[in-house]
Amino acid sequence: MTKYVLFVVIIFSFNFSFSQNEKEKQEEKILQIIKDVPIYKGCKKHNTATKKKRCMAKKIEKLVSSKFDTRVADNLKLSNSLISVIVTFNINTNGEVTDIKAKGPHKIVEDEAIRVISLIPKMRPGRLHGKAVTVPYTFPIKFIQYQ
Repeated sequence: MTKYVLFVVIIFSFNFSFSQNEKEKQEEKILQIIKDVPIYKGCKKHNTATKKKRCMAKKIEKLVSSKFDTRVADNLKLSNSLISVIVTFNINTNGEVTDIKAKGPHKIVEDEAIRVISLIPKMRPGRLHGKAVTVPYTFPIKFIQYQ
């Protein structure tokens, strides 16, 4: 039986931009730093944006660690023992996870990453100048496959 160790690398790439239609995004590509970040359930008690981000990262790490099924890589004959999936998603103006995409060594592993990220609960959205905005994230998931 193949054994796995799951590493969840919490590197949130806060590519903050305010929500615009696609044409405006392509034309302007404005990036803004959002100090009023999305707040994951249970993270509101923290008093700084940095602590709220850290709390959110830990909660997502816990979710991914408990829900990601590394057995999906069984029988895929992946050449590397370190399997990495890069997931991108948005927290929209309603605080929901949307536009989830994954890039990994196999579609089955990508689909599992998308499934798990879609389990992130609704949260308070990020805000810019008092207005709710869509906040994009990049989230790498890595695990080691032991034969």
